Amino acid sequence: MKTPEEKVASGKIIAVAAAGIIAVCGIALAIVLANVSNDNHDYSYEYSEEFDGITITDYKGTATELLIPDEIKGRDVMEIGESAFFDCKNVTTVSLPDGIEEIEACAFKNCTALTTINIPDSVEQIDGYAFSGCTGLTEITIPDSVTTIDGRAFDGCDNITITYRGQQYTAEEFNREF
Repeated sequence: MKTPEEKVASGKIIAVAAAGIIAVCGIALAIVLANVSNDNHDYSYEYSEEFDGITITDYKGTATELLIPDEIKGRDVMEIGESAFFDCKNVTTVSLPDGIEEIEACAFKNCTALTTINIPDSVEQIDGYAFSGCTGLTEITIPDSVTTIDGRAFDGCDNITITYRGQQYTAEEFNREF
């Protein structure tokens, strides 16, 4: 059985080895889960710090109107993570900052009260089912900067009109096309 001193030394060696592997492999500098609260609103985010910026990974709160910050702790918010706002039934409006490059799979899935969201020109990719089940969305404009849209991004958005590259689509048409 190890003494307490041996356990501490062993833990330090493992931590240093893990940091070395992360640095050598170019993996995220750190994956840190923490809460960011906005003093003016009734919500907070969890996020991860990755090598290229911040990914919002979760939302907690009851606010209906969300303003996603453009930076957290001096680092740019680059992505809305997978299922970050999944099933947030209270959210009606989301304002995304310039700088967001990707909206990951199921990011806003089943946000049934969501009626308004802007997609800034910085977004390049929208992953599958990102807005699936957002039955309150009736219109959305996808900027030309978006070059990758994975399947069924708007699945179940029965009353939506999607404008993309000068064309208008229903969710069903859009899902078939892209």
